[in-house]
Amino acid sequence: MKMKGRRLVSVALVFAVMMLCPLLDAKERKGANLKITNKDGGRLEGELIAVKPGSLLLLSGGGSDVSADIAGIDTIIIVKKSKVATGLLIGGGVGAAFGVIAGIVSPGFTSRGVAALEGAGVFGGGGAAVGGLTGLIISQPKTIKIGGMDESRTKAALEKLRKQARVPDFK
Repeated sequence: MKMKGRRLVSVALVFAVMMLCPLLDAKERKGANLKITNKDGGRLEGELIAVKPGSLLLLSGGGSDVSADIAGIDTIIIVKKSKVATGLLIGGGVGAAFGVIAGIVSPGFTSRGVAALEGAGVFGGGGAAVGGLTGLIISQPKTIKIGGMDESRTKAALEKLRKQARVPDFK
């Protein structure tokens, strides 16, 4: 019975490690996706390539470069990729692994295998809920209201934005 429990724990740990592996992929640096609203009502969308002294350089969906004059920008929205599915998977996997371990080590009237499955279901569901909610919170877009800011606050906001550009050290 002890060997069966250890095998179940090792399988749960291998499963948890496999769930985390996609997060370790090395990828080319991409800039943040922006939606810009100009003071005149015009809109621009694209990937942030660089923050220049007087403008933002974007790569539009059509593959062309577009420059947005900072003086004419009213609002910048940083659109983030949804992390809900990733949060659900990681939270559910980690919760299930902890549930299996808790089910195996807890004294009870049922067999350890049944207790491990029950623990995996309960803790996995709770972990998935927490992970999904965390992914939802992390994925919320950030809005920067440039229009009406004084020059020092605008520079500070653009410096933070520079870190999210494809070419962050462009001067």
